[in-house]
Amino acid sequence: MSHADLLRRNYERVAAPGGIQAIVATLHPDHELRDFSAGPPPKVYRGRDGFLTWARQSMTAFADTTMEPREFEEHGDTVLVTLEVRATGVTSGAPFDLLVHHVCEMRDGLVWRTSSYPNGATARAAAGFPPAA
Repeated sequence: MSHADLLRRNYERVAAPGGIQAIVATLHPDHELRDFSAGPPPKVYRGRDGFLTWARQSMTAFADTTMEPREFEEHGDTVLVTLEVRATGVTSGAPFDLLVHHVCEMRDGLVWRTSSYPNGATARAAAGFPPAA
């Protein structure tokens, strides 16, 4: 299975019953999730427990969250994922829809680091990918 295929499965699991635990099994024990939405500098969640903390916080703050991948670009052990995120703020009730770019770095067949970016060009540069045509 390619890295992109593993990640594709993970995004499909987000809303499925038991999906978060299934995702955790694909994370390297030293996984880092760098979340841009916490503001500069990005908040870093470390390890599998850190991922679970991020997931719980996200579920508490947002309702009806969907993550729909639009594109996967794989170069070696790095995958750039462009996805559309839709959710509703629990407190505000305000819906939002935005494109998010994840740079996922793999190690030993597992997701080692996930860095989030609001801008595709910035994500490409961070991943070391050439600019989009």
